[in-house]
Amino acid sequence: MSFMNTKIMRALHIRIAMLALILMSVNGGWAQSASSTVILPAQFLAALTDTSLTGHYQDPETAYINHYIKWESLIEGKVIRQSKEAPEVDFKMETWLFVDQPGYQKTFIQISNRGTVSKGEFAMRDGKLWLEGKTYEGDKMIRRFRQSFEISDSGELVDCFYRFTNDKWTKGHEIHYSSNSKD
Repeated sequence: MSFMNTKIMRALHIRIAMLALILMSVNGGWAQSASSTVILPAQFLAALTDTSLTGHYQDPETAYINHYIKWESLIEGKVIRQSKEAPEVDFKMETWLFVDQPGYQKTFIQISNRGTVSKGEFAMRDGKLWLEGKTYEGDKMIRRFRQSFEISDSGELVDCFYRFTNDKWTKGHEIHYSSNSKD
């Protein structure tokens, strides 16, 4: 990694830490909407914590790309760290899910090696972990998104991404992860 990339990543990590403090101080929001019951994601995340999985896009044209995802519990389970990597396309992303007490907003922050930072809220709905947020390049918001994680009947982790375009939600990627190998 070049000096400039190291400097940029260090600056982004500092911004993430500041955003985390701001987001953790906010109460209410999407995760507590009247139409959904607030459920701690602890049981769902317990099945993934300290696990590394390998996945592939479901689109035949891009199925050759390997995706690696790892989930870790930090600070006695109050923070869940998700590390994601796709080496063939030089992509890396870290997500921190801040798990709080029942009735409080659940927040997350993501940072990628492509210079984007995302932030938003998460909740459990219909057996899926849902993230909803906004992605920024610098100070400019470039997209609204939703992402779901679900453990299928066959034991795969299914990751679906949606972006908000032209006043509607459009499905982006779908990645199926398997190989529940404990580290």
